[in-house]
Amino acid sequence: MADHRQIVLDDEAEALFRDLGGLDSKKGMETISVADSLHDEEKKKDAYRLLLGDLASGLSEVFSLARANDRRAFQEKEKGILLALEKLAKMPKADGRILIRFRGRPSPEQGTASRTFDYVIFFGPLALDVPTARKSAHRLGVTAAEFPVKLQEAFEKLGRHDVVSLYLHISTFGPEERALFQKGLLAILDYEAAVSAGENPEDRFPYLVKDESRLPDPNLSALATVNALKPETAAELVKKIRMMMLKAVPGDPMEQFVSVYDAIFAFPKLRDQLKRPPVEVNNPRWLMAVSASEAVGLEKVKLTRLMSLEFGKHSAKTARVLDCIYGNDYGKIDAPELEDRLTLISELIAAVEKNVPRGIREPMEADLQGRMTANLDIVADDVFDGVTIKGGMVVARGSEGRVRVRQMSPFLLAQVDFFQQRSLTREKMKSLLHRNATFDDDDYKTVARDFGITVEDAQKLVSLIAGSFDQRGKFLRRAFEKIVPELAKHDRKVFEFLWHYLKELMDRQDRVAFLNAMQLLIDQMKARRQGVAVLLSDFIRDPETVTFSDRNALMLATLLLRKYNKELHTDIEVTPEEVLLVKEGLDAEVTKFAEDFISERREEFLIKLRTLHRALKDALDPYDPAKALPVRYAMTLEREVYIFLSLVGGKTAATVLRSALSEYGDPEAEVYWMRGSEQSMQGLLATLQVLVRGAGRSSYEGAAEDLRGIERKQNKFLSMGKTPRHADQVRRLLTWVDKAVDEARRGEKEDIAFHF
Repeated sequence: MADHRQIVLDDEAEALFRDLGGLDSKKGMETISVADSLHDEEKKKDAYRLLLGDLASGLSEVFSLARANDRRAFQEKEKGILLALEKLAKMPKADGRILIRFRGRPSPEQGTASRTFDYVIFFGPLALDVPTARKSAHRLGVTAAEFPVKLQEAFEKLGRHDVVSLYLHISTFGPEERALFQKGLLAILDYEAAVSAGENPEDRFPYLVKDESRLPDPNLSALATVNALKPETAAELVKKIRMMMLKAVPGDPMEQFVSVYDAIFAFPKLRDQLKRPPVEVNNPRWLMAVSASEAVGLEKVKLTRLMSLEFGKHSAKTARVLDCIYGNDYGKIDAPELEDRLTLISELIAAVEKNVPRGIREPMEADLQGRMTANLDIVADDVFDGVTIKGGMVVARGSEGRVRVRQMSPFLLAQVDFFQQRSLTREKMKSLLHRNATFDDDDYKTVARDFGITVEDAQKLVSLIAGSFDQRGKFLRRAFEKIVPELAKHDRKVFEFLWHYLKELMDRQDRVAFLNAMQLLIDQMKARRQGVAVLLSDFIRDPETVTFSDRNALMLATLLLRKYNKELHTDIEVTPEEVLLVKEGLDAEVTKFAEDFISERREEFLIKLRTLHRALKDALDPYDPAKALPVRYAMTLEREVYIFLSLVGGKTAATVLRSALSEYGDPEAEVYWMRGSEQSMQGLLATLQVLVRGAGRSSYEGAAEDLRGIERKQNKFLSMGKTPRHADQVRRLLTWVDKAVDEARRGEKEDIAFHF
């Protein structure tokens, strides 16, 4: 029977389920602010996060009960697991697959010990780990206070039982799927009970099957169980497919499988005859991919196969090394974590050199080295400053104050040496803003390698950039514009460098000049997607902070979306609203890239937008004027966000635009009645006009009705100001409402709709 805390959490989830239809925009309801609206959207998803937490807790208990061979307690625990799965199967946009996977990243707040419980649960669009659970608990309040604690306990228990991946295929979880799931879960229970009991596990579990390494395998055993295969039949099947994998030549389809278990289902005849178990434990496939349809590169498969043999399928080290290679968090790690990852990769490199034949090894090493170079490229410069190379060893001071010395591969040592030198060179480049800097041969060699150019070209490039500043560090726009054609030859690297270091020009006149000069570079850039990635990554790097470069990042990103720019030779500090008329002029490939980028980092974007809106309110009614942003900057920053999202489109954009329109479209909203709102009314209504036009472009379901709601409140909007200018602005706004309604209705007829 569930304890009281679980009942509280389930009741909380049930209450949230009743609201899962989305944000209600019916008239007469109290207006929800942008910040609160986006907050509430996440809160509704927390219902499913709570259920995923209960599921993880129940599944972790199964492994404990298996080793204790407590069948009665298992039957009680199974009821809670099945109930959670029934509810999860009803989640909108659920794909019927749940993956719990060990990652092994340390939490800065909890130290290196937190690695042991760093798992992630993937379900449809949701990804749940302990930090995410803490955010959910904060949103839900006291009733969910135990949520992150329970989740951490569940993850710790999975770690103690050597579970590095747990994959569930539940489909719609109808009667047939439910029965198969129960059978599969019971098979895993019996397998774990037999293996944990000691010698001769096959005597305790008749369906036990060994894998290609002649070790007991939970998934092959579950396959035999749910299909009632004789052990000798299953063993013969494993033997045949193992031989096919060993004899596979380059280009053979059998190369793409990490294990015999996965390879079985590559054969249509076997796939038709055998039911795939809905519960899979420590299948290496799920250390590489999240869904069954996700493509996995051949080199990744080979590396995973090697690590499964070298470290073990159920080894946390295999999972960690894969995350070290393919993870996307290198921009956030510190020096001790860098040193630890380099140690793990060095072990992998040694295993490759020892166990892989040369002809196969070379492409594998090339892929691994390329990925690690790309990972180290985004590590913060000051992290490399915290690492020292001494006699072929890397030395780093840990968070506990202890100094650790590790042996590294020559390749990684050379990489660290290069990136440390690059850090020094970048500091010299940055110093151009303040004083002249002297560059030596090492600096030029570093720039040459970083940009992939000759040393002579590097000397020329540094000289060109240096020539764009005078002796006082002031930016010389005309000088910069003259060198744009030369800079554009190295577009992505030059753009990234100029953005990260010259965005810090703090003098307003210099900032405007630099921003407009960058337009010329953008106009000649070929690597536009990479430019968008640089800008958006920087925008959300610290989502709870607003910087003066945020607006420029969005403005430049908007320019990168377009095939051509009318305002190319015009000095502008904000994006003209007329850009919202552009459709054919958008670069479809770059726009789709931006949409996918935002979708993949949805939570960071929503946090950032809440931060921006709160900053605007703080500016309109500051508690501490010295810390508040200038009101004009805060307003135009939000405006840039809505223009950019209106052009990009997609589900996240629709969510934000609708939420913002629900606030700005209500004349009673708090944002219009704060201490500084009256003086800023023109800018606030300008933001509303952008939202109106953006809603028309977005054409989300209900957009036309939301827009008509603004029209019905025109008298209230008119009464908010007494000047003819204010009245004219409201009338222009209403004209755009009519146009946006027509556009939204056309879009809805084309079935361009978004469901919350």
